[in-house]
Amino acid sequence: MERTNTNVNKKMKTTQIISKVTEQDRYSERLCKLIKTIISSYYELPIDSYESKSRVRQVVKLKQTSVYFMRKLLPNATLNYVGSQMRYDHSTVLHSIKVINNLILTDKPTQEDIRLIDAMLQIKQESIMLGGNINNNYYFIGLDKCDSVKLPNGQSIVFSDMPPTQLAELVGLLTTYYNAPLKVMKHINTGLFILEKLIPKTEDEVTEAIATPTP
Repeated sequence: MERTNTNVNKKMKTTQIISKVTEQDRYSERLCKLIKTIISSYYELPIDSYESKSRVRQVVKLKQTSVYFMRKLLPNATLNYVGSQMRYDHSTVLHSIKVINNLILTDKPTQEDIRLIDAMLQIKQESIMLGGNINNNYYFIGLDKCDSVKLPNGQSIVFSDMPPTQLAELVGLLTTYYNAPLKVMKHINTGLFILEKLIPKTEDEVTEAIATPTP
């Protein structure tokens, strides 16, 4: 498939790609998954291309670009760890980094690719890398296992970790309100989450909270 080089289509693609990013368990795995998701989508290749031993130019470029960004964003990771993400040994990792660095200096399409991919990674980097303590700095809702109800107006309500009896009660109330049958859909292993950075309180707000007795 041939990829368009127009700026308009690239901006549209950026929005689509960012929406695919999902939450994982560990910092390095989260970041590697982020890089692989964005870059494979950018080059319009399936995510399982990283497991392929194909020497097709597009697949090789995909892996080399991913290695470049993994090394850039995980400077303390070993070459073997980076290579394990796409079945490369440490010498192939070094070669990949060298190739991309040379292309950045000599090849305009690669320069543009790296610039756009880097911009997309920067947009999602804070939420995926969790710059801070997730318990103290972020409000996190996991939606890996959830239920949803589609309303007659086309919108949906998502319920996370809600007991079945309570869910049935709420759906009953919604059914009465909309005067229409509503179906509960169960979702498992969605990889979805909501992550909102908490806004730090001002010194005055903190002082007021401490001074106010708890009822």
